[in-house]
Amino acid sequence: MQSTQDWPSLEQLQGLGWNALQEQLAANQTHLIELLKQQSDQILSKVYNDQMHTFDYLINGIIQHDIYHLGQIGLVMSMLKHP
Repeated sequence: MQSTQDWPSLEQLQGLGWNALQEQLAANQTHLIELLKQQSDQILSKVYNDQMHTFDYLINGIIQHDIYHLGQIGLVMSMLKHP
């Protein structure tokens, strides 16, 4: 199930502003790291949903997702600086 927070509108994102969005990303990543520090390595093999995905799968997906989108942002910013 997706919540309205999963896909904020362009207006919502613009209302927050670029700096706030960057701060949210950093805070979310820091929070995830802190949560993982409290766990043993066994959590990585634990299944977390009915599709039998493990936390290892989830964490790797989050990392790949963030890298992909950060790369997109970097490309767009580079294009804006050098048209």
